[in-house]
Amino acid sequence: MPNVFIRQILNVSFCVCVCVCEHLKKKKKKKKKEEEEEEEEEEEEEEEEEEEEEIFAKEAENYEHFFFFFATLELYATRRPYHTAKEVYQKTGHGKKRKKK
Repeated sequence: MPNVFIRQILNVSFCVCVCVCEHLKKKKKKKKKEEEEEEEEEEEEEEEEEEEEEIFAKEAENYEHFFFFFATLELYATRRPYHTAKEVYQKTGHGKKRKKK
């Protein structure tokens, strides 16, 4: 009788061990899949960022001359022939002479 009881206990404990091992294997596989998916997503994001940078670089090359053109137009529109650097400096308040005490 005690041998049968011991065998039943051993069978149950073996079954529990097998179930736990299977569960751990499934968990490990699940983690691997998640990590692979995350790596794929990161790679896709990096590729998208590189594509965006390339597109931005191309657009910047296309519009660079427009920016320069409008900047020069603005300079000529605001510039007056009698303005010198010294006058502009003084108008902004940076060129005021300090009062001596």
